[in-house]
Amino acid sequence: MAEPKTLPNDTGADDEHVTMTHQVVEDVEWQAGPAPLSRSRRIFLLTALAIVVFLAALDQTIVATALNQIGADLQGTSSIPWIGTAYLLTSTAFCSCYGSFADIFGRKLILLSAISIFAIGSLLCGIAKSMVVLILGRAIAGIGGGGLITLVLIIIADITAPADRARYQGLMGGVFGLGAVVGPLAGGALTEHASWRWCFYLNLPICGVSVAVLAVLLSGKAADGSMSSKLRRIHYTGIALLTAGCVCLLLPLQMGGNQWLWKSAQTVTLLIVGALIMAVCAWSTTTVPEPIISPRLFTNRKAVALLLVSFCLGATFYAEVFYVPTFFEVVHGVSATSAGAESLPLILSVVFASMVSGHIISKTNVILVFPFIGAVLSTIGLGLMSTMDADSARWKFMLYLIIAGLGSGCVVQTAIVGIQASVEADMLAVATSAIAFIQMLGGVFGIALSGTVYSTVLQHCLASNAPSVEPSQAQSSSFRKLPEGLQGPLENCFTQAIQKTFLLLVPFAGVMFIIMLLALEPRAGRASR
Repeated sequence: MAEPKTLPNDTGADDEHVTMTHQVVEDVEWQAGPAPLSRSRRIFLLTALAIVVFLAALDQTIVATALNQIGADLQGTSSIPWIGTAYLLTSTAFCSCYGSFADIFGRKLILLSAISIFAIGSLLCGIAKSMVVLILGRAIAGIGGGGLITLVLIIIADITAPADRARYQGLMGGVFGLGAVVGPLAGGALTEHASWRWCFYLNLPICGVSVAVLAVLLSGKAADGSMSSKLRRIHYTGIALLTAGCVCLLLPLQMGGNQWLWKSAQTVTLLIVGALIMAVCAWSTTTVPEPIISPRLFTNRKAVALLLVSFCLGATFYAEVFYVPTFFEVVHGVSATSAGAESLPLILSVVFASMVSGHIISKTNVILVFPFIGAVLSTIGLGLMSTMDADSARWKFMLYLIIAGLGSGCVVQTAIVGIQASVEADMLAVATSAIAFIQMLGGVFGIALSGTVYSTVLQHCLASNAPSVEPSQAQSSSFRKLPEGLQGPLENCFTQAIQKTFLLLVPFAGVMFIIMLLALEPRAGRASR
């Protein structure tokens, strides 16, 4: 595997007056990459990897439009939130483990295993006769799904030269965006014309094709040693602690402000216990030679900065994706499918910026300028989105979403390429899985925090403007069934709640810029690892 490129100012040069601009824009000599694959093999291999990414993106969004029908058929409407929560808990918890697994057992075995586990979970969901079985299937699918995108990014870094890495990862970002767009539309069509079960059955042939191609084309090289010696290298304590910590933290973040009160005993207790378990998990990584998340990452200033930037990106982007359709549903009164279509400018601009930034990085060797650009665009875009209301012109909606999407697209690509370039070759897999884990954690935190603001503002506004309406009646899908005299005040309350939600996200985007400023100090002596 090729030694990754060293970021600007990481070469140990002793210049005492290197400017920030020079650090960001300085060209870097790319190191030699791996032995080139034949053109046809590269095309087939990248196509198979793209199918895996498409599968991961499709699964995250295809179920959304089928949830109500699933709840009705399985007589478990009250358990609908657990369909998403079960997948989220397991995928987040196991995401950071796949880098270590890939180093120990080899990329091929672990990727094929992840796809197979995901397929088993999907099959279980498809044949489920009860909500309990369906939720169990989603949890199993999450164990495999948590590694799909992470492993693809690791493998691309293995099989491509550093100078080409950003281009191909940008392409995968485009495929992910395509899957995210197709998901809700496909889910609605399958649910309406066939059955919601096909939202899960559809994964099976896609998994089969990708496994067949990858089994033939992907190298099976693994670390030396017997299977028993490899099993002994696994950081079991770290995996157990990380899984328990994620469950304790993510569960109240998902349930808090909704099923549970934020000040309830279970919410507070789980958050405290989760934080303590994570602290113990961090300590455990210093006691073993191959931890699931290496402490060496946190001695690298640029890697730490990019991890923090990814957390902020997750917090802003996932909340945008969640609340932009909500805005169109409640303020404009369109259907869920139409609301998804109205959100296309956001998703497509993320795809465009991801692919273009990857191409520019490959041509110019410039990496760290894009998080600055992305932070500025995200801050502006979110600020403008916080002004949207029912009277805003349509072109304004599209422009604001495009600006915010371009900002996210500039960061999501370069954070991954940047951290891969800032660590040694033996750290590449662990660093990639760590940044994927941190971004997902940021997404959960962002959705939870924005949900709290949304519901709090909505409740206060209802108490002032529509006291006769119970909060339980003011649902985005049903409030327009209320008397016309109440619809105006309710629309105003929804608008205020969503505006405040977008406004809350602005500081996260601004913090990304500040983090990168701190990472690229004007005076740069010998770079620290």
